[in-house]
Amino acid sequence: MPKKITNPLREGLPSKIYLLAYGDHLSGYEIARKIYGWPSKYRKPPIPPTAKVYGWLKELEKNKIVSIKREGKKKSYVTSNVDPLIGEVEKELKGHKVEPFSDFERHVFGKILDSGIFRKWIWEIADGLSFEYDIDAVTTIMSPVSRMALFIGTNFRKFSIERKKFPKTQQHFDKVWSRLTDMYNELERGGEKADELIKKDIVKTRKTLIKYPQLRGFSLKDAGRLGLFYSMPDSLLQKLAELSDPVDKVIAFMLEYFTEQNYPKARHNVAQTFSKSLSKLIQTLEDEFGGRRNDDG
Repeated sequence: MPKKITNPLREGLPSKIYLLAYGDHLSGYEIARKIYGWPSKYRKPPIPPTAKVYGWLKELEKNKIVSIKREGKKKSYVTSNVDPLIGEVEKELKGHKVEPFSDFERHVFGKILDSGIFRKWIWEIADGLSFEYDIDAVTTIMSPVSRMALFIGTNFRKFSIERKKFPKTQQHFDKVWSRLTDMYNELERGGEKADELIKKDIVKTRKTLIKYPQLRGFSLKDAGRLGLFYSMPDSLLQKLAELSDPVDKVIAFMLEYFTEQNYPKARHNVAQTFSKSLSKLIQTLEDEFGGRRNDDG
C-alpha cells in the first residue's frame, strides 16, 4: 500500500514535482520524463507514467502549491509557487526558536525566491539530481541558501562591508531590486543596453577590483547569486543562517574567532582567503546539492 503523503513539499512524487517545477517552466510530460528517466543513447526511452504526475498536478494546483499556465488545448507549463516554501521555512524557524519573519523580511525573501536568478540556480541543482530516491524539495532548495546566508552574513559582520544604504522600506527595496534584476537580465541576454550598463558601472567596477582583486575571476552567474544574499537585510541573513548544518556553524564560529581584533594578522589572512573562496563556494554547493548528470539517463 503506497505511503500516505502528509506534506507534498517534502515527500514522495509531489515533492519531486515541486522541485522540478520550481526551476523552470516544464510541462507535465517533461516533469514525468525527468522523474522516471530521460531518453538514453543506448536504449529506447520508456513512456513515463504521466497519469501519476497529472493527478498530483491537479491536486497541487488546487492547493495553490503550483500554478499551471495553459496555452491552447495541448500546451501547459507548471511553475511552483513560493508562498508554500516560505511557509515551510517559517515552520523550521519556529522549531529553532527563531522569531518569525517580519513583513519586510518576508517580502524581501519572497522577491528573491521568485527571481529568475534564484529559480535558474535551483534548476541547475535539480537538473543534476537522480529522482530514483526520495527528495525533500524544501531541504534541497534551502540547504544552499542557509549555508550561503551563514557565511555571507559572517563576511558582512566581520569584514565591515558597507551596508548602511540597504533599503529599509518595502517601496525602496522594490525600486532597487527592480534595477538590479533588470541589469542582470540585460547583461545575461547581451542585449543592446548591455554595453551601456557596463560602461556606466566601469569606474565603480574598477574601484571594486582594485580593492578586492580576488573578485576578478567572478562570472556574471557568481555575481548574480551573491547579489541575492547582498540584497537580504542582516536580520533575514541571521534567521536563515540558523537553518544551516551544525558543522557549517562550527566553521563560521571559528572564522569569527580568528578574525577578532586580538588576531589582526589572522583577520587579514582569513579575509583574503574568504574572498578567494566565494566563487569556489558556489561551485561546491552546486556539486554537493546538484550532483552530476548521468549520460545514461
